[in-house]
Amino acid sequence: GPKTKKVTYGQNRHFMGIIDEVRIWGKALNEKEIRDGMKGPIASVKTNGKLPVVWGDIKYH
Repeated sequence: GPKTKKVTYGQNRHFMGIIDEVRIWGKALNEKEIRDGMKGPIASVKTNGKLPVVWGDIKYH
């Protein structure tokens, strides 16, 4: 289920809101790739045989 956690960025600046969808790429996207990605659904993460992933515990440093 949803988790409530303080997310910080910069010096003591907190994100006050809800993040509904997250996508991570290993490269910088161009404008067309971003627009195309906004049109389709997010693919689910398949964890079979992989280390479990805990969303919400990712912190930006």
